[in-house]
Parts: sequence; C-alpha cells; structure tokens
Amino acid sequence: MALSVASNAGNSNDPDNSARVHGGPDAQGVAAHDFSTNANAYGPCPLALAAVQQADAAHYPDPAYTALRAQLAALHGVAPARIVIAASASEFIYRLTAWAARTLPPDARTVALPPHGYGDYAHAAQAWGLRVVHAGHGRGAVGDLGAMGAVGAAPVPGLHWACEPGSPLGQADAALAGWRGAAARGGKCADTAVDKSVDGAGDKSVDGLVDRLLGNGRREGMRTGTHTGPRNAPGDGPSDASARTLATVRVLDCAYAPLRLSGQPSLDAGTLDAVWRLYSPNKALGLTGVRAAYAIAPAGAQTVAQMVAQLEALAPSWPLGAHGVALLAAWTQPAVHAWLQESLHTLRRWKARQTALLQAQGWQVLPSDAPFFCARPPVADVADVPALCAQLRRHGVRLRDCTSFGLPGLVRLGVRAPASQDALLRAWGDSGGAGADDRHTWPSASRSLSDFGRRK
Repeated sequence: MALSVASNAGNSNDPDNSARVHGGPDAQGVAAHDFSTNANAYGPCPLALAAVQQADAAHYPDPAYTALRAQLAALHGVAPARIVIAASASEFIYRLTAWAARTLPPDARTVALPPHGYGDYAHAAQAWGLRVVHAGHGRGAVGDLGAMGAVGAAPVPGLHWACEPGSPLGQADAALAGWRGAAARGGKCADTAVDKSVDGAGDKSVDGLVDRLLGNGRREGMRTGTHTGPRNAPGDGPSDASARTLATVRVLDCAYAPLRLSGQPSLDAGTLDAVWRLYSPNKALGLTGVRAAYAIAPAGAQTVAQMVAQLEALAPSWPLGAHGVALLAAWTQPAVHAWLQESLHTLRRWKARQTALLQAQGWQVLPSDAPFFCARPPVADVADVPALCAQLRRHGVRLRDCTSFGLPGLVRLGVRAPASQDALLRAWGDSGGAGADDRHTWPSASRSLSDFGRRK
C-alpha cells in the first residue's frame, strides 16, 4: 500500500466545495425505489422500531448513559469505561478529528483515508486544516507519497481510518493488513508505522479490480492533486508527555460489519482490541432516520483512558436523545440480532437476483461482501452516468453516482426487494436501456473494459 495526497474529499470532487453528496432522500423526497442507500432493505427491525416508538421523549436521558454503556459493554465483552457514546457516526468522526487537531503532535496531524470511502472523514480533516492522504495501491501516480519520499523509511503517524466492508465497493480494506502487522509488533496505541506495502496483492486488490474496469490510470479525480490545508492544525499540542505516545490512532468504522454477506473480517479479535471501533447500527436495523452511534476504545493503555476523557470533554451534554438511546438499547438484545441474521439470509437471495438481472442487461457488477455493490452501466461514456441517474430518478428509481467517491462511471446500488428490482429494470428500459426500441444508443456488454473511463 502507498499513501497518496488526497485530491478530493471522498464525497466531493472539489476539496473547497462544502457540498456533500449522500445516498437516501434528496430534494424530491424519498424515491419509490431507493437503491442509493445502504440501509438494510429487510428492515426496519420490528423490535427496534417498537422500542424507538415507545421511547420516553418527555424526559432527558441519563446524561452519563450509565445503563446504556453497561448494555453495550456486555454486548462486546468490554469494560463500560471503553464505551464512548456519540450522536452519530458522523458526529464521532468530527469529534475525533477535532481531538486529533488539538492533541496530536504537529508532525502527526495527518489523516489517512481509504482510497474510496465516506466523505465525512475528509470533510472533518479539511475543516480542521489537517493534511489528508489516501491509502492506495499506488503505481507511481501523481501525488503518490511513496514517489515523493514521504512513505517508506519515515513513518507516517496520524489519524487513520478504515472501513470494512467499505463503501462504496463493499470490499475489504487493504490497510487492515498493515494494522495487523502493527498489532503483532505490539504497536497498539503508540505505533507509528505505516507500511509502504501491506497486502502484496498488486492487481488482485480492490483498487486493481477497479482499474481494470475503468482503465488503468484513467480514473478521473483521483490522486491528482496536493493537500488542501496546512500541515499544522489549530490548537495546542498534548499537555503531558504520555499523550504524545498516541502518535497514530487507528479507527475501524464498523458501519457495515453487521451486514456482511460473505467473506471474512481482516482483523482477528486480538487486533480489534488494539484499535478504535465505531458502530452505527441504524443501517443494519433499517432505521437510518434515528441517529445514534458508539465507539469502543482500545484496551489497556493509560493514554487511551486519557483520550477517552478528552473525547468526552469535547462532546456536548446529552449527545444522544431518547430515541437514539432506545435504538442502541434494542441493539443489545438477542432477539434483535436473531432478526438481523434472518435478514442476512433474505438479503443474500435478493442480492443474487439483483446481480443476475443487471448482468443480463449488460451491466458490469463488481464483487462485494455487503448488501450493496458497484456496477458499470453499459453507457457510451463516463459522462453519461449522471444523466442516466437523473433520468432514472424521474422514474422513481434512485442510484448513487460514484463520481464523488473518485469512481466516475460507476454507480452504487443497495440490494433491494424484488419488486424494486423489477421497477429498476422497467425504468432502465424506459430510459433507453437494453430492451428498449432505441437500444442502439447503448453499447454492447462486450465492449472492451479498457475503453471505459476514457472521455470521448
């Protein structure tokens, strides 16, 4: 793995553009058939929904969330002191980034991101003026830090994010192989090493697969710029020497871990205990309108306990309302997890059907371990994909254009029920796709993939 200076905000092609692109409802409201969101389409979970509906909104929650912390700690088999309550995953991302900007040593004020991932990682870093780098499988691309000499002999400390299965690709995060190595070396919180090559996968990696789909070296908006903020962020450094040992903080975003449909996690239990873990179960429960999350701190070190206290100090009072408390409390119940397992069986069947339907229409579908995946519609040009998405939206079908992820020409589709899949096929035909009278406007599925991604 190499680190490359970020050329976009993950969810924004222009790092100076504050606009953020997300799946789900848009200005037109909720689409009749919304493939743009990664929420569990089998949901909402009836037990969790009932708990939210019955929440006591007439009173404040316990400001310390004592019972909730104990429930979440028991679910994961950790001490309650390791649980950090958050208003949402995004809120924790911003809070942890603020902590990094104020607390990490000046030479560690760098945020390392997946090459394609949730845009709030980068948005938060840029808001605090932190340097943003992408962990990729660089082959000498412009902005590759290996070529610039910033990776290799010299470690790259800072705040490191990973997500597995990651969005939008639904695949493993290659950086986690390096995290395993750091844990094996005993570098839990104090580890500062970032390996230049962590997986040895080469073109077998997810990035290599995307390169083959889009045409190696022709993806637009990726690894082509320089960092957009000052290396040093506002705020004082750590007040005591022990805090300085936290030169690298690793955070695994587990948003989609409960929705894994295939494959195996990259980190074993011991390595997981050495990194921060962030959970936002509203996606798995099909209740994304309820914002609630929690993080689990690494085990052991006194410096981690200090970091937890500092993160609590950065939070407002009552970051979680009564409905969020109800959602997370329901998440700890065995019956809810039994429902989740049932939903995964259904999602696997729906995913197989959805994939087969798209492939039969000439779409190129990338492999994924999650109930969402990326696909290349058989359109004539990368520039046609946003127009296709807009056209499908007029038919009540919403897809997620992946341009903002640095993957122009691809769309992300959440797995949906068969009725919505059929609606997508009808909208595709009405929009001029395969099966329509003017199908000659759409290229054959046999078109060379090496040509895709090249603007005419």
